[in-house]
Amino acid sequence: MIKKKLNLGMILMSVAGLLFLIILIGLMLFCLNLNSKCVKLEKSNAQYQKENEEKQKEIDGLKAQMKELNEQIIEKDAELMQQSTEEGQATIAPSRGSSSFSHQQLTPGAVLSEQEVSGNYDVYFQEQVIERGDEVFQRIMGKSYQDNDHIGLDQLRYLKLIHYNFNHEIQVGEMIVNAALAQEILSIFKELFMNEYEIQSVFLIDNYWQPGMTGDEADTASIDQNNTSCFNYRPVTGGSTLSDHAYGRAIDINPQQNPYINAAGGYSHTNAAPYIDRSSGLPHMITDGDVCDTIFEKYGFSWGGLWTGPIDYQHFYKKAN
Repeated sequence: MIKKKLNLGMILMSVAGLLFLIILIGLMLFCLNLNSKCVKLEKSNAQYQKENEEKQKEIDGLKAQMKELNEQIIEKDAELMQQSTEEGQATIAPSRGSSSFSHQQLTPGAVLSEQEVSGNYDVYFQEQVIERGDEVFQRIMGKSYQDNDHIGLDQLRYLKLIHYNFNHEIQVGEMIVNAALAQEILSIFKELFMNEYEIQSVFLIDNYWQPGMTGDEADTASIDQNNTSCFNYRPVTGGSTLSDHAYGRAIDINPQQNPYINAAGGYSHTNAAPYIDRSSGLPHMITDGDVCDTIFEKYGFSWGGLWTGPIDYQHFYKKAN
């Protein structure tokens, strides 16, 4: 009886040992399979990272090429514009002498897409002769322009241009300037555009003219709307002699952020109050040596922000040679 019990115990132990061995082998196989999968996953992840790094290098290389190409285009464009200025040719003014612009989307105030203007900037920087009786003449006669002994229509030019507005949208602008400065001013605004410099709006002063207004009052109305403008046949602020604006030789840029401050420190426009402190660092304020000042200075314009009293931070001007 005892022998039978021993045999049964040995059998049970053998079975238990066999089960344990089977389980152990199963666990080993499972671990080996899991390890194999982990190795494959690590290899796959390493390959993915390597491919991703290679693609990123390709993308970075393409970006560098695009940046270099864009810089070359800008540099070449500047060379062509400079050459055009030196030779007296209007390479960016295909409509010079014409009474209308050829491009259909040059409506002042129109907002354009980057795709529309890309690679075709010259279309959007144009110069036009003002002829008595044409559309521009009808807009300005008796307002910003009046027949006088100081400057005639033949000494003025109507410009179309594009600029970035305060929403950083590309917007069509317009301006009347002295004919002798037309190409330089087009070049200035083209460089401002290429630097993505923001200007709220660029419309003729006549857009703000109301019946019975004087030139000074129309100028005030334009400034109240923070409009950038040039020609306005009027006297200097607070004086009787003609302003540089009367000759189309002065441009006021973002006048709200760059106010006129009289010798006593006063200013006329309440919307300019936050910008009297020139150390505030608020956007769109012109400062000595910034991109706006540098570009105008490049073309021989002086800045009213360097005056000692009054100070005219919006004002860039160039006297006759």
